[in-house]
Amino acid sequence: MSTLLIVNPAATTAHSWVRDAIVDSLATIGPLEVRTTEYRGHATELGAEARLRGIDRVATFGGDGTINEVVNGLLRGGPGPDAPTLLAIPGGHTNVLTRLLGIPQDPLEAVGAVVEGVRAARTRTINLGLADDRYFLFSAGLGLDAEVLRRVEHQRAQGAKASIPRYVASALLTHAVNAPLARPRITIDLPGGTAIGGVYTAIVQNGAVWTYAGSLPVTFAPDADFDNGLSVFGIRSLDPLRLGNHLARAALWPDLLGADSAANDLDGFRLTAAEPTLFHVDGDVIGNRSEVSLRSVPGALRVGLID
Repeated sequence: MSTLLIVNPAATTAHSWVRDAIVDSLATIGPLEVRTTEYRGHATELGAEARLRGIDRVATFGGDGTINEVVNGLLRGGPGPDAPTLLAIPGGHTNVLTRLLGIPQDPLEAVGAVVEGVRAARTRTINLGLADDRYFLFSAGLGLDAEVLRRVEHQRAQGAKASIPRYVASALLTHAVNAPLARPRITIDLPGGTAIGGVYTAIVQNGAVWTYAGSLPVTFAPDADFDNGLSVFGIRSLDPLRLGNHLARAALWPDLLGADSAANDLDGFRLTAAEPTLFHVDGDVIGNRSEVSLRSVPGALRVGLID
């Protein structure tokens, strides 16, 4: 069976010797081709090409953004049995997907475990989220969380490294700039005609953990799971004490979060904003949206497991 390895050379841990060791390991399970991404969106093109060529497995070495692009390429024609199996090897700063799948965070340890999983034919299918026409694996968000991510992206484009202090500083700056002038402009339109209004930030989860701060888990929807529908949580106050309480509970005691602005296991719902608002999927900011339709896509992707 054939494998295509897609490498993001800008990934945090994508050193040449690490890449070479990953290539050597993957080559032990069959014919291997290696491609390196060259520009934004290139991984999507490579994923779509892999499916058209009948590649059996597509391995990624990069962060969650690279994986998201690849998956959107693999599923360009929609889910189906001809879509390659995804093998995810962590190479970014946060690596949310691989953490959710239980894959080791050291890339060399990870590729060894992934290869053993392939030899043992360990796979599973997972549900994905679909935001309009863009698939996401674990998270999406409309509002101030996307603003934080945009600030960090801008700093990284200027050569800064992603880090927990950088995300925290960007979050504090975003809050300081936006809180005095911000209006609760987002509405979450749920099935059955129910609406949650007065929302500053809508956080959508497909997996239980939402975080861009390294290994720090942030869980606004503890019931979210790859086997369930989507969960959504609306932040309805920017008061520092209430917001800090939300974040502390999400990081430490997610079961204590209030349910007045949350809904779980949804087949679909819609987010609307009174004015264009930044939106992200899996930590990748994709621009301003006034309306986003979201739905759960059951059994959309087959992934390799380690045990």
